[in-house]
Amino acid sequence: MITENEFAILKAIDDSEYGDSLRDSVWIFSVSNRCGLEGKVISGTVASLVKKGYVQVSEYHYTGKDSKTIVMTYAGIQAYIEMANGDTKKYA
Repeated sequence: MITENEFAILKAIDDSEYGDSLRDSVWIFSVSNRCGLEGKVISGTVASLVKKGYVQVSEYHYTGKDSKTIVMTYAGIQAYIEMANGDTKKYA
């Protein structure tokens, strides 16, 4: 079962300007800018999605900055497509 906040995060991954497929990693700042959630609600919701096995988060270090990406797992893609009634911007 996906909560409203979890769906907002998954939809923001789909809406991100990064990646062409739901299987592509996107920058987490892009998701944060699109999900309509704020601060600790975002981090808590992402943690819940990780725990459920719906997303994976990776950390990258470059030019002295830390940046994270997020990607939907196969289970996350399936749950998102079902909850979105098949209406996605990116291909699965």
